[in-house]
Amino acid sequence: TEPFFDANAIQLKELALLDVVPLQRSLPQVGTTRISGTQSGPKLLKASRHVRNHVQALLSDNEREEIVIAGIERFFGRSWRKGKVKLRSVPLEYREYLSSGAGNEFALIHHLISQGRVRGEPKTVLRGAVLGVQYLNHLATSHRYRDANIVASALLQIVDRDQHPAEWSSLAAIFGQCLRMGGKSEEALKYLREALHAGSSTDTDKASIWLDIALAEKTQGNTEAAAAAASEVLNLTKPHSPLHLHALAVRAELTLSGPDKVKELSSIEQRAKNA
Repeated sequence: TEPFFDANAIQLKELALLDVVPLQRSLPQVGTTRISGTQSGPKLLKASRHVRNHVQALLSDNEREEIVIAGIERFFGRSWRKGKVKLRSVPLEYREYLSSGAGNEFALIHHLISQGRVRGEPKTVLRGAVLGVQYLNHLATSHRYRDANIVASALLQIVDRDQHPAEWSSLAAIFGQCLRMGGKSEEALKYLREALHAGSSTDTDKASIWLDIALAEKTQGNTEAAAAAASEVLNLTKPHSPLHLHALAVRAELTLSGPDKVKELSSIEQRAKNA
């Protein structure tokens, strides 16, 4: 858990124990002269599998735990135990390289939850599950649906549904949403309905899940089921909330036609602008 300095990376590279991959930057062209891309930038440090396996074999349980906690503080901030998470920000020019795959964040969360399960520490599992929900939300809002599906699928298998129903429900709900956005409506409906049955904590959570169900059913061509799900959203939300207005629009598209449909959708659009 000591600081990792440039000199350490250089030493490991010289010993062929670490690959140092400089990231290319997309720099703007000013006039007819292009700015040189040799400016200092972040680098990826990659250890080969045999090196990782050797180091893992040398670590004690306490050392491994210290590394995991240090990593979590690095990626989620020092206040993560209090539920206050500060995710790392990646400069736009490096996102192509650093914002793909499940990420180191997922590896740390998975290890924390697994560690809690092995030691019989429900509180540790809960903290890991809360981190998982927050990280999964970050992936979904960043439109990284493929990465979110990988993370959600794995976490749903190690977070106990009976012991942590609210967190399991949140993970399943986000998984269902991302599956729907990826065109997998049938599979999405399975997880969205399971999220409802597991026990969502608030009416807003339930309304959000019902809206995803309505949209998935609509994609499947199940008009009645989609309209019924949209009605559930309306029952759970306030008249001028975004979820309520979205559900109204979905129901109008499903149940109206011709001039009536155009008039209703225009009215909903105006209400959304004025909200």
